[in-house]
Amino acid sequence: MMRGCFGGVSTLAGSLREGSVIISESLGEVSRFCMLDDLRNENMTGARAQSVICLAGLLVGAMSLTGAEAAKPASTYEAVTRVADRLVATQNLLDPGYIGTWSGETAYTGSIVAGLADAYEVTCIAGYKTAAELGGQWIVDYGPPCNYYGDEAYALMRLSQISCNPASNQWRTCLVQFYACVRNQPGGTQEYIDQYWAGAKVCTSVFYMAQHTLAAYYVDAADKNIWRLNLIKFLSRVNGYQDYPGETLSEAPVYALGAATWALSEIKKLDSTPINIDGYGDSYWGSSKVSDAPVILKSHRSSVSAPIISPGSFYCWFDHLPTGAVGYTEDNVFGMLGLAAAQKNYPSLNYEIDISIVWSRTLGAIDNNGDVWGHVVPSVYPFAPYKYYAGELLTAFNKSALDGDINLDDHVNYKDLAFFVSQWLEGNGCDCYLADLNRNKYVNFTDYAILAKGWLKFRVP
Repeated sequence: MMRGCFGGVSTLAGSLREGSVIISESLGEVSRFCMLDDLRNENMTGARAQSVICLAGLLVGAMSLTGAEAAKPASTYEAVTRVADRLVATQNLLDPGYIGTWSGETAYTGSIVAGLADAYEVTCIAGYKTAAELGGQWIVDYGPPCNYYGDEAYALMRLSQISCNPASNQWRTCLVQFYACVRNQPGGTQEYIDQYWAGAKVCTSVFYMAQHTLAAYYVDAADKNIWRLNLIKFLSRVNGYQDYPGETLSEAPVYALGAATWALSEIKKLDSTPINIDGYGDSYWGSSKVSDAPVILKSHRSSVSAPIISPGSFYCWFDHLPTGAVGYTEDNVFGMLGLAAAQKNYPSLNYEIDISIVWSRTLGAIDNNGDVWGHVVPSVYPFAPYKYYAGELLTAFNKSALDGDINLDDHVNYKDLAFFVSQWLEGNGCDCYLADLNRNKYVNFTDYAILAKGWLKFRVP
């Protein structure tokens, strides 16, 4: 049944995308978790937040690998276009009821749509926007009413931001209606959020809360601060909590910390709020405040000199054990997002070296055909590729790009300046301009300031 935008009231309980958890052995030294999902009655096993990689996927990945490493993209532009082209080529355009989604990953449409919106923003390739809008229309038209998953809400936010009029468009309208619908249902926003405690693993809940917080602040929802406070509350439970039977170690704590740092930085709320906001959080957080999140996140990037797979990448667990638990794509992606957002919104912070190193390592997750693997060294840890990894990577590569790198060749120089001059004072409120560095639909002195800020900076893959 189509729900349009916006139907009646539905509760969240029973509809979350995470199910039972099993532990699977990976190559040699790493154990990962696998979620078995029943996603919108598709009878599929899926994956969410790298913790979803199970032995079957590992074996499939191992059988798919050739003897040679994939050729690492030579630049951010090559990485973005290789990945986005693959998503466009594999989007479902024929199956009624699923048009705009990706086969086997329908429930992750939000993450993929957001990534394509990011790819469009940094390349101005119209096909990426068309594919993103098609996926966004599926999000609006299908599924339980009054129940957008966090990544779906964020996808609608990104579609609104790249539309001709971000202040007034169908995507923004749907978000406004959604948050009002949740607020006005019996029990209100807090009761809706409370259902996450029973319906999903804690790190996955942080992922959803982070993106809901971003979207709620974007439309200035009446209960936006409730979403933020619950994001902090969920984060405080990461790293094991008694209310989660068997979860003595959270399934993906660094990924969760990265997602939370990203959201709290983007809304400029890295403040003195205790992470252990209600006194029931995990002992790991001690007396840490939200403002400490970026520093804590950085501490989970491995030493560049460490003798491990993919040195410089993010670990997946707070204790950094086992030694091989480093270099998973989603840990890197959300680690980059968190540090990049903190640096952008808090000028006193500088994580350029950390971001550059992780960016370079993450290029290794991209296959020659544009698929994105679950680990940045797939020849050693061949965790099967998923399209939502690709969407998340595109978002991270957009948000962490060098200031002023208009052509995405990872060098801010005369080429970018020439591009900027060619589009000086361009802008009609609708067309995409690569030199529109602050994404306000016009090329002017504000964009020039961003170019000047990044002048002569560079990265090496």
